[in-house]
Amino acid sequence: MPEPDRPALALMGLGPMGEPMARRLLKGYGELTVWNRTASKAEALVGLGVRVAASPREAAADIVLTVLPDLNHVESLLPGEEGLIAGWTARGISRPILVVHGTVSPGAVAAFGERMLREHGVRVLDAPVSGGTVGAENGTLSIMVGGDADTFSSVVPVFELVGSTIRHMGSGGSGALAKACNQVVVAGTVTAVSEAMLLARGGDWIHR
Repeated sequence: MPEPDRPALALMGLGPMGEPMARRLLKGYGELTVWNRTASKAEALVGLGVRVAASPREAAADIVLTVLPDLNHVESLLPGEEGLIAGWTARGISRPILVVHGTVSPGAVAAFGERMLREHGVRVLDAPVSGGTVGAENGTLSIMVGGDADTFSSVVPVFELVGSTIRHMGSGGSGALAKACNQVVVAGTVTAVSEAMLLARGGDWIHR
């Protein structure tokens, strides 16, 4: 069971990355609420003790992790009577933390974070991950985080349950920018390896 003073935790998005992350969070944290647009994807977790929310409103917690493809998917969870904002208000959570784990635009997520804090008191961290599904399953993800330093520090114990390399990169958008840089390096490496393989294959004539 979680310690009494621990904040309530929720994860939204049970795709290839979100589902194994949820398993590790439940095991390490002791209590977890999940939500997924296709509710059937949460069925396998029910037997482990996870609480399944029927709507974003029901998933509103002190810390909400979103593992979704893009920022517009995150924003779609917020408005309306069944949205996260209504849920936070109903629960009296005045300064919730919303973590964006998806790979999104640095500028867009920085502006999103500023707007959420100004209009709703929601503290946003952009925290894209690297390491793939194997890293998610083993708890060895690399997590690059942008946002307020104190907010980051308060979520580190949660990040440590799914990641082995956790870095605060700076203000809002910095995590997303670091992930973009990482992707450039990966793309360059893949391209270089591909060119080397083509060169080697083209050298077959030497042995003829």
